Amino acid sequence: MTYYKRFHQGIRWNLSGSIFYESLKILHQIFLLKSISIPEYGQIGTTFSIIYLAINLSSAGAFTSIPPFTKIFTQSKKAFRISFGIYFIIQATTLSLASLTIALLYTNNVLPSSKHLNLYIPLFIIVTEGLRMLLRSFLHTIFQNKTTILIDTVLFISYLASVWTPYALFNRAITLNLIFKPYLIISLLGFILFAFTTLKTYKNLPEEETTLPKNLWRRIFKARSFNYFTRVTKHIFTGNFLVPLFAARFGFATAGIFKFASYLADSIKGIIHVTVGFSGGALLAALKASNLKEKQLAFYTLSEKLNKLLAFIVIFVTFNLKSFQALNRTLYDPFSVLMFILFFLFITLLDNLFIVYDQFYIIEEQSDKIFGFKLIELLMFTAVIYFGGNLSALFIVSNLILVRTLSFGIIATNAYSLWRIAPRLKINKQFLIIAIIISGIFSYLINLVT
Repeated sequence: MTYYKRFHQGIRWNLSGSIFYESLKILHQIFLLKSISIPEYGQIGTTFSIIYLAINLSSAGAFTSIPPFTKIFTQSKKAFRISFGIYFIIQATTLSLASLTIALLYTNNVLPSSKHLNLYIPLFIIVTEGLRMLLRSFLHTIFQNKTTILIDTVLFISYLASVWTPYALFNRAITLNLIFKPYLIISLLGFILFAFTTLKTYKNLPEEETTLPKNLWRRIFKARSFNYFTRVTKHIFTGNFLVPLFAARFGFATAGIFKFASYLADSIKGIIHVTVGFSGGALLAALKASNLKEKQLAFYTLSEKLNKLLAFIVIFVTFNLKSFQALNRTLYDPFSVLMFILFFLFITLLDNLFIVYDQFYIIEEQSDKIFGFKLIELLMFTAVIYFGGNLSALFIVSNLILVRTLSFGIIATNAYSLWRIAPRLKINKQFLIIAIIISGIFSYLINLVT
């Protein structure tokens, strides 16, 4: 039961930290929208989307492939150096530097320099953020939740201070450089701090000799390959892909609206990912060698946690719908913004239903099956985009919801046939009351800001 104790401790730290972090992020976005034009906001959002899309495309499936092999990583110092050090850290560093070199050559010879933003800054952010996210995933998997959350939160507060202090005290205009230069510095600091924390963990590992599985590199290669292609298909349903797509098809103004909607959805997704995703991955990784009954119990535990968060989301959106609509009137066409928010939130709700299933497949090293299902989903998505032609952005998004719903049904049915697992819908009254109080408080704060 030690694993469950650490899991619940991790849940508490991750939930409180992520709620605070994501609330600050949303307030940051609201102030940005009130300080710059929609097209400028769309340009900033599109740049961030491209950065994080590039990070995930160049990760080679590293972020989601850590939990199945955590037990091996932490057996001894030798095991850590060979398994995690070579197969993850060195590989990620090499790939990041190679990608950066190619990108610098490309931008130097093809893309013109911009007076609004040094193009090298986003490229270096891709490298530093990719390494930071890799180490963060590892630290969460070994239950280093408190340290990780505190570092992330303090650094983000520092970033906000570096952006809004010059604006508030010195009337400095919000520019691309003011947004991205501090972000690069904070990202680099985050990587350094996570690297020191990881090194501290390494020093506490046993010195004893460890015999690694002979087929370890094949297992890691298989897991990372299928996890990578699965992540690629998943990212086409996120703002990191859709915002640049909408910027190219409909312009920066529409991309700005869509990015704001995606930030709201991503904040919800971020809370769930940090809370259930990281903590759940750590729990399932710890129980990897256990029997099916223990794993089923873990799945039910994760499902109950996820259901509570999803219920909170529904209550939160219901309470704050009018608040967001009031905010929309100050930004752009109210109906379009509201529809984008609702559609994006619905897609996010569907996406979060996948989390526990994805983790279970990954821990069981059945990533090839998830990949097959995601390939079907990708084909359906491609058909929507191809045959959508000049149809509206709202129509495209509504069809994406249908695609995600069908995909979830296929994955859930297959998981039940393999492991007899199904989500348990159970929410207590005390939690519902707390959710209503928090939603009401946030609605009041939004009304004060707007």
